[in-house]
This record gives sequence, C-alpha cells and structure tokens, in this order.
Amino acid sequence: MGFIPSDRKNDPIAMGISFVDDLISRSFFQIKLNRGSNKILTMHDLIHDLASLIAGNECFTLQNNASTDVLFSSHLRHLYGCPFVPINTQFALRSFYYVSNLESGYLTGLIKRKENNIFADLTGLIKSGILQYLKVLDISKGCPPYLCESIGYFKHLRYVSFSQPKIPESVCLLYNLETLQNKLGGFVESQLPMDLCWLISLKHLIVPSYSVNLIPVGISRLRNLQTLSVFAVCHDNHGASLAELKELNNLKRKFCITQLHHLTCDRTTEAEEACLSKKEQLTHLTLDWTYVPVSASISHEQVLNYLRPHTGIQTIEICNYSGRMYPDWLGDRQFSRISTVKLTSCYYCEKLPSLGELPCLKHLYLSNMPELKCIGSEFYGNSNVSFPLLETLRFGHMPDWAEWWTGEGDANLFPCLVNLELVGCSMLNKSFSVINMPSLKTVSVGHCDKLTIEGRESHPHLQVNKWINYTWKCI
Repeated sequence: MGFIPSDRKNDPIAMGISFVDDLISRSFFQIKLNRGSNKILTMHDLIHDLASLIAGNECFTLQNNASTDVLFSSHLRHLYGCPFVPINTQFALRSFYYVSNLESGYLTGLIKRKENNIFADLTGLIKSGILQYLKVLDISKGCPPYLCESIGYFKHLRYVSFSQPKIPESVCLLYNLETLQNKLGGFVESQLPMDLCWLISLKHLIVPSYSVNLIPVGISRLRNLQTLSVFAVCHDNHGASLAELKELNNLKRKFCITQLHHLTCDRTTEAEEACLSKKEQLTHLTLDWTYVPVSASISHEQVLNYLRPHTGIQTIEICNYSGRMYPDWLGDRQFSRISTVKLTSCYYCEKLPSLGELPCLKHLYLSNMPELKCIGSEFYGNSNVSFPLLETLRFGHMPDWAEWWTGEGDANLFPCLVNLELVGCSMLNKSFSVINMPSLKTVSVGHCDKLTIEGRESHPHLQVNKWINYTWKCI
C-alpha cells in the first residue's frame, strides 16, 4: 500500500514491526489474547474515534453504529466488512475486505434496500475492470464463486487472502502479487495452484501448516520468497522436491517442513541439497516426520543430520522422529542463540542429545519418548556449568524412564531453572533433590508416583503442584 518506504537496505516487514511495537509502547494499540491464545491488537475507543476522525472519508468499516455517509464519498479508499462496493468509489478503492450478507448482518440488507441504486453488483465491476486498481483483497470471510473465478482480473493486487480448500489457478496471473494467504481453519486439506511458480513477485506464502500435502513443482523460481509457512515433502514426483529449497535463501523467521517420512533411503540427499545452513534469516525451525514407522529408521537419522540449520537459529522443534540417535549438531555450542528446544514423539530415541552446553537455552520440552530409559551425564555436556540459562524444563509421557543422573556433590546444574514439570514418568524412582537449584520456584508432578522431592526446606517459597483428578493442586 506504500505506507512503509522500501529500499534494499531496510526490510519493510521489519520496519513495520518496529512501527507497531512503537505504537504499542505508546498505548496506541493494546495486546489481547483471543480464544486460540493468539495475540491480537485492539484499540481503545477514544483512540479509535481519533483515528477515524483523522482518516476522514478514506476508510469505512460496516458496523452497527457506523454512519453510512462515508460510503458515498469519492475519496473512500479502504472498505471493510461489506458485501458490495459503492459506485462512487469504483475507481478509488485500494483495499476491500469482503464479508458476505450473512456475516455482515442486518445493517447490510437495510442499506441495500434503502440505497438500491447506489451500490454496484460486484460481478459487473469485475468484468468491466473498474476495480483494477485494487491492491488488497481479503475474501477469507466469504468468497462468492464469481469473485473467486475472476481473481485474475485484479492485476495490481499485492495481497490476497482466502479461506477455502482450493486456491483458484487464476491467482497465478497476478504477477504483482506479494502476499498469498489461506486462513483455512482446522485440518482440512488445502490445495495450492499448480502454476504457483509464475508468481515471480511473491514474498509471503502463508498457509496452515498441517493442511498442505503438496508443494507445486518450480517453487525454487520464487527467489523473492521470504515467508514460507510450510513445505510438505511429496511422496512422488508430482510435487516439489525438498532440494528446491536450495535457491530460497531469503526465507525468514518461522519455517516448517512436514512429511519428512517420505525421504526414504534413496532420497536422503534431498535434505542435504536443501542447504538449510545457508538460510541465515530463519529463527524458528520445525521438522516433522508426520508418520511414525513400526521400527527405528536409519534414513531419519541421515535426514536430520543433513537438515542442520544456520547457527543463528533460535527455536528448534523436532516431531515424530524415528532415529535412535540425534546428530552431533543438535547441542553444539556454536548454536549460541538457541533459546527453545522441543523434542516430541521421538519414539525410538534411547539417549538425549548433549543440550547442556547451549549457552542461551531457556526453555526445553521433552515428551513422548517410550524407549528412553536413562538420562545420564551425556545430557549435560562437558561444561563447568550445564544449562546456564535454562528457566523451564518439562518432561512428559516417558513411561520407561527410570534413571536420572543429576550430578554429584556441588555439580552446577540448572542454576537459573524456575519451573520444572514431570508428567507421565511412572517408572522414575528417585529422591529428587532441589538443593542445587537456587532459582527454582515451581515443581509440577503428575503420574510419577515413585518420585520424591527432597530439600524443600532450602526453598521456603517453593510451590509443588500435583496432578489430581485432571487438575493441578498445590501440595
């Protein structure tokens, strides 16, 4: 939309985030959590009224107390929450958030009945090319068939958002498109257009992580791509090979690779050719094998070894991994920025990686490892201080874990640990001492009947919670 100046030196998204952070610090925006525990930005009523006053006739949001006078202004540029477009704004409109009649409520019908000759039919506007200057189109709250089929007419679109299982092929005619988003909820399968590679200006491809089963061939041509929310490895030649990631070195922030189980022994080199170590701007990496085989897999070990990220990575999640061992790079002290590690459903792993030497690790989550029987000294590494900044440590659902080595004498382990949680570790038979954990504030224990906690007298303010009748209770 041109609100943020762009040049080669500064990333517009980074600048935009800094602007929003500044507005939050000045209380222009307020952060709240929605039902899905996601952060959303809200605005105080007084601030909203001031912003509306300054925006004048350029913006309109359909709501129960809104004045409809703005709808008839030739200066209207941004329209939110309508199933129609006023005739006067046909040439001026730059952003349009479409909402169906059902979603927009009774006010829409009232306006249309009262001013029937004021509002144009969208079908006619699309065919005539009158909306050709539209740059932002959000049809995630309802998408009429004619609008979906005609999306290719909007040649100047920079952003388009859907919420449907199949994104139309006509999207691939939008050569200026920079952001393509699908807000489809749940685990409904989402299909990307097969000619996606023609969107040479595309910078952000945002789709639900676990709804995509195939990435179209040729995605390596999208050299400007900065956001790729998920890459699903295909089991045959109909989709893109993981090796196509080699050319996408501008990827930033969060990235997820799913269906890695398709990389059988004859395809493990695809992981090496992906060259994740060259993607220096990634901060959050998720590797998910999705399907767990009936026995341990050597190919999983080879693939994970090849998928070594850049040392600047901050968060690593590994799910459904079926190798017996972890690669040496996981726990290498060169990864000096890692703050969070999650190892989930690694069913055949018998030993944990040496994570104690990661200098900035703050949060460690380990769960669903039925083959793990012992956590020994190798977990802590060879440093004088192990887990120097770790604040949160969670163990969950390790039914055969029986031994936990926690050092000897004055071993300096977990000096900054605040929260410790152990759930579903029924075989862990140990008198666990908290004396050498000076920062510990909370210990939560569930279904670990053989575990006892010693040294509570050294922590007078220590809170111990126990999982009783599906709820945590302080004991």
